[in-house]
Amino acid sequence: MIKSAETARERILTAANKLFYAEGIRAVSLDTIAEKAGITKKTVYYHFKSKDDLIEAYLASRDQPTSISSGSGLGKPKVICRTRWRQSSAR
Repeated sequence: MIKSAETARERILTAANKLFYAEGIRAVSLDTIAEKAGITKKTVYYHFKSKDDLIEAYLASRDQPTSISSGSGLGKPKVICRTRWRQSSAR
């Protein structure tokens, strides 16, 4: 079965998210991200020009509201969780 380009990009971002969080951005190589995502390094470069571009996309995804249904915060959220954050930050 051939995976779509969107799916590969999401898998790259999901792998990067987990690895960057666990090991730090500087410590993780594109080889490690590709291996974790189950794709080739060439596919990573197809979606991102450089590690800096991947980091930019990773940081942008972290700025998005999280979804209760998808847990990763990388997909389209079905239920926005900003209300609780605003309530807790107002204290």
